[in-house]
Amino acid sequence: MARSRSHRSATKTTRAWYSASSTQSSAAPAGTRSGTGSTADRCRRSTSAPRRERTCSRRWMGPSSASRHSSSADIGSARRSTSSRRTHRRSSSRSHSCARTPGCTSATTSSAGERRWAQSSTSRASRARHSPAIRTTPATTCRSKCAPPPRWRSISGRSLRILFLADVFATAGRRAVEERLPGLREELDVDVCIVNGENAADGAGITGKLADRLLAAGADAITLGNHAFRRDGIGPYLSASQRVVRPANAGSQLPGRGMTVVEARNGVAVAVINLLGQLFVDAAVSPWEMVDQLVDDARSQAPVVVVDFHAEATSEKVAITRWLDGRVTAVIGTHTHVQTNDARILPGGTAAVTDAGMTGPHDSVIGVEAELAIRRMRLRQPVRFQPAEGGVRIEGVVVDCTDAGRAERIELLRVEMI
Repeated sequence: MARSRSHRSATKTTRAWYSASSTQSSAAPAGTRSGTGSTADRCRRSTSAPRRERTCSRRWMGPSSASRHSSSADIGSARRSTSSRRTHRRSSSRSHSCARTPGCTSATTSSAGERRWAQSSTSRASRARHSPAIRTTPATTCRSKCAPPPRWRSISGRSLRILFLADVFATAGRRAVEERLPGLREELDVDVCIVNGENAADGAGITGKLADRLLAAGADAITLGNHAFRRDGIGPYLSASQRVVRPANAGSQLPGRGMTVVEARNGVAVAVINLLGQLFVDAAVSPWEMVDQLVDDARSQAPVVVVDFHAEATSEKVAITRWLDGRVTAVIGTHTHVQTNDARILPGGTAAVTDAGMTGPHDSVIGVEAELAIRRMRLRQPVRFQPAEGGVRIEGVVVDCTDAGRAERIELLRVEMI
C-alpha cells in the first residue's frame, strides 16, 4: 500500500512538471524555433529531478488534456531536432571517411538544419582505384589500371620458374608467341617454358615447320592434344623430335613420345608429360591406366614434373589433379580454351589449374569466327570453321617451385596484344 501511494504521488508530481514545461514552451518568445527552448528546459529540470521522477516521466504516455496540444508540438519538434542531429552526424562521418581517401572530394549543403552529403565523381573514381584487381604482368589487361605490379620476386626459396602458355590457336596465336615470348622470358625471369601447340596450324594440329618456329621463339618443350595427328607428315617429325610430345595414351603404335625431359636455364631437369582425357575425347587408352607408370618414369629422370592434361571435362581434370597431388610439380589443364580462375597449390605441394586458357583470338567462339560457330550450333548444318583474328591474347600460368619439385606459387597469366 505504501509503495502504491508513493508511486501515485510521483506520477502526480511528474504530470504537474510536464504541464508546467509545456505551458512555458507555448509562451516562448517570437523568433525562437519551436521546441528548442522547451527541450532545453526539460533537460535542465530532468537533471535536477529525482531519479524516480525521471524514470516515471519516461514511462508516462501523455500529458493532461489541457496541455496536450502544446506538448505534442514539443514532442514533434524534439523528434525533428534529434533527426537533424543524427543526419548531421552521419554526414560528418561520411565526409571524414571520404577526406581520408586520396583524391576524394565531398560537398556538404545545409538546408533547414539538415546537411546533405554529395559524393563527387572523383570519390567514385577513388573507390574504383581501391577495388580488388587481377594479378597480372605489366603487359596484361586488368580490371584496375592502377593495380600494383605483381611481386614475382617475393617468393622465399624459389629456385625454378616455369612458364606455361595455353593452346596456341592459328596464325594469330603463333604471331603473338613469336612477338612476345622472348620478352616475357626476360621480363618474368623464366627458367623453362612449355607451350601447347595443339592448334597452331589453322586451329587444328601442328606441322614440323610451325613447331620449329615456336621452339625458336623460346619454347623449351611443346605439348599437343587430340589434334596431334591432324596434319599429314607430322609422324616422322614427332619420331625424330626430342622436345615435342604427343599424348602418351594416344596409342602405342603411333609415332612420337608422351614424355620428355628438358634442361632448365639453371640446369635443373624438368620432365614434361602429355596426357589425353577419356571423357568426351577419343583416347585409345584410359589415362588412369598409365599415369602412375609415367609419373614414376619421369620422377626417376627429373625432380620437377609437369603434366599437361588435355581433357574436356573439368571433373576429370580435378580428379586426376587430386590423384597426383604430392607426386608431380604441376598439373595444368588444357583443351577448352577458356581460362579458369582456380589456380591453386594443393596440400601435397602440387600446383594446379583446371584450364590455362588459349593463346589466340578471343573475339570469337574459342578461336573460331563467332558467326560460323553459331550457325553450326543453331541450324545444325555442316560449316567449315575459320579462325578469328580479333582480341588476341596470350594466356597461361606461371609456376614457382623448388629444385626438389615442390610448387610454391602459381598465378594466371594474361597478356593483351595491342
